[in-house]
Amino acid sequence: MKKPKGLPWWISVIALVLVSAVILAGLFFGSKLIKPARGLITYGAVSPSPNLATTSLVLCGDVMLARKVRDRAIDNDDVSWPFRKNLFLTANADIAFANLESLFCEKPNPAPAHLVFQLHPEQIDALKVAGFDVLSLANNHANNVGREGMAFTVGLLRSNGIEPSGGGRNLAEAHLPALVETPNLTAAFCSYTATASLTASPESAGHTAWGIVHLLNDLSRAKEEADLVVVSLHAGDEYAPRENALQRNFARAAIDAGADIVVGHHPHVLEPIEVYRGRLICYSLGNYVFDQPWNYDAMQSAAVEVLLRGAEPRRAYIHPLQINAEFQPEPVDGPVADEILERLGVETTRLTLLPGG
Repeated sequence: MKKPKGLPWWISVIALVLVSAVILAGLFFGSKLIKPARGLITYGAVSPSPNLATTSLVLCGDVMLARKVRDRAIDNDDVSWPFRKNLFLTANADIAFANLESLFCEKPNPAPAHLVFQLHPEQIDALKVAGFDVLSLANNHANNVGREGMAFTVGLLRSNGIEPSGGGRNLAEAHLPALVETPNLTAAFCSYTATASLTASPESAGHTAWGIVHLLNDLSRAKEEADLVVVSLHAGDEYAPRENALQRNFARAAIDAGADIVVGHHPHVLEPIEVYRGRLICYSLGNYVFDQPWNYDAMQSAAVEVLLRGAEPRRAYIHPLQINAEFQPEPVDGPVADEILERLGVETTRLTLLPGG
């Protein structure tokens, strides 16, 4: 029996060349095409600089969780009901801020007056679910809970991982910068109200004292302790479409003294945004959560997402919002979003704060 002949030598050579070519192509093109997985970039975010880490800071206006807002949460058996339509924004931010227009009481009045806002202790879970890291307590409704309520609110927020700003168990504590640490930076928040209602004293709880002198002293300390300084300003004329001279002078003085961002609230409606010396001033972000359905303007809102490279605010993104019949802020587009941008005095949802931003 004869043995079968092997393949011709030249076929073996061709096969070897083809196999080698396939292996080399895989090594070369594979290194080009297979990339590390990238994290999701939320609406408005920018790709981080290769040299500087990116941090997101979300700024919101007035949050009032009493009255009809609380009723809706009870009806839906969900304490965090007011935030359900916009959780993606605040909960995913590295730092989320708002003005807490309703403070906590250990034993709230079961039938408070219409303009008395008091929160029940269990409502702290709503703020936690929403992802807020720091809340201003310096506003005209601080006196709705009295000095005991202010001290209780400060303690309750801190014990739940939320920093109180502009409020304390005494005047010195109220003026301490609220510090929020992220992997990339430390941010300091200093909060003030021109509509003083419960100014702290050396021995008693309350909010910060009003005035440029207090602002300058606080900013001097904040700049030593933090990479980024944000000033919260509760001021202005209610339902006015523009800032007044007091708001403008205080906000610009804060920037001149070293603040990086000023965020305003109290008018219940949106007011213009200004870029002053490369720094962001939001004169009023209006209501974020509130129950004023009788006023169309008060039901329009916006959150501002600031993107920082290192500790520099480079870009800001405006998220137009409409407060719905359930008193929940939810994203909007089209003509309603255009109205909101017009109220803010901008033409686009993206603002460049510094060159190269």
